[in-house]
Amino acid sequence: MNKKNKAQDKKLVSDKEIAQNKELVSDKGIAPNKELVSDKEIVPNKELVTDKEIASDKEIVPPKALISNKGLSYEYKILSLFQKQGYLARRGIPLLNEIYEDATDIDVLGIKFIHPFKELKVICDCKNKKSPHPYERIFWTKGLGEFLGVKEVFVALPKASEESIKFATKGNVKILTEEIINNYMECENKLMGVADEQFYKNKTIFHHKSRDSKEINKFYINVKVLYNYENIYTAFNKALNMLDEANKKIYLIDTIEDKQEIKFSWKYITYELIVIVSVLLLRMCCDTLTLSKDSREKHIKSKLTYGDIEPNKANGLIKSILNLSNEMLKHTMEINNIKEFELLNLDQIDSPKYAVGIINLIEMMLSNPNYYIDLPQVINYMLFECALKERDFSYEEFEKIFGTSFTKEKIKASKNVFAILQTYCKIIIKDIWKKQE
Repeated sequence: MNKKNKAQDKKLVSDKEIAQNKELVSDKGIAPNKELVSDKEIVPNKELVTDKEIASDKEIVPPKALISNKGLSYEYKILSLFQKQGYLARRGIPLLNEIYEDATDIDVLGIKFIHPFKELKVICDCKNKKSPHPYERIFWTKGLGEFLGVKEVFVALPKASEESIKFATKGNVKILTEEIINNYMECENKLMGVADEQFYKNKTIFHHKSRDSKEINKFYINVKVLYNYENIYTAFNKALNMLDEANKKIYLIDTIEDKQEIKFSWKYITYELIVIVSVLLLRMCCDTLTLSKDSREKHIKSKLTYGDIEPNKANGLIKSILNLSNEMLKHTMEINNIKEFELLNLDQIDSPKYAVGIINLIEMMLSNPNYYIDLPQVINYMLFECALKERDFSYEEFEKIFGTSFTKEKIKASKNVFAILQTYCKIIIKDIWKKQE
């Protein structure tokens, strides 16, 4: 499953500030004019998102899981199985290295959180072939699980011998045969959200090879990478950048009748990013759970601003660059006999404009864990089962999936996330979910 396709990471910057929305759920004001800073490059005076992508001379070729229908139905079945077990499930998650070489992909990934904000993951390697080489798949998937720190590892095969099942069990790998999967599917009357193959397989253009699909696939791969991005806070910055960009795409093609399939694909990506944001928020809760309120605020603000770089080191580098730039400026002015000029100055790098709002939301989440612990699954249901399918929200169906405890509170919790995104990324849910309550 190794691939050698190369791609260049996109850096998205905006040419205008995003208007502040009064619906933001926060007990503090939102710090204005804050700027997004990457963990690898500290570039002052950049804003949140750009209207156009930075040109790249390298192309991303979508992983086979994104463009091939072979074994696709098999993956959808596993997707549904994990989803039924309470996981947020996704298929075809690419793993890229630091220079964006396509290393491999996860056929099916499941994520859920348990108290106190502990993340659990499952992965499954799916091989729907007559000769799937079970021992090879067991070793490969076990290794991938070790690399990702995932303890629950599955291999889905058409059939397996008793010997291979016992062998897998010794390595803490579980084999799902076609018989087991089909027995489950007989009991499952309705396929929900992205597990609904019949609805989603032909609605997007992810599997096409047109010019439009090339751009969308390239963007979509970089979106899915965020599920396993090493730095939570850098991933969050990237997610908000990409969310703003994807949301703009929706409105740019809103009036073009023959582009409705493309619009649906950008909606899909936008909603996927919202789900990713909810996952990253819970990871921030896990990361800062044991810190005091003051320490948590400093930690989150620093990480959103500097990423993995120490603030003193980053500010020192910027000061050195400014001093060098000012010396060059002085020399240039002297040569041109210009007596008055203003030196470049930057006291420190400001935090992203959304940092205070995120800090307040994290405090709220930590104070009300029962309302937020399954936030990704709740948002996933609202967006991929209701909004994209243009269905009315059903309390009865919601409680059948998530139980009857804290129904209104969980719905309100998801709205708090929407409010943050509406403030900073212009996500207007009522404009793209016509049947929302």
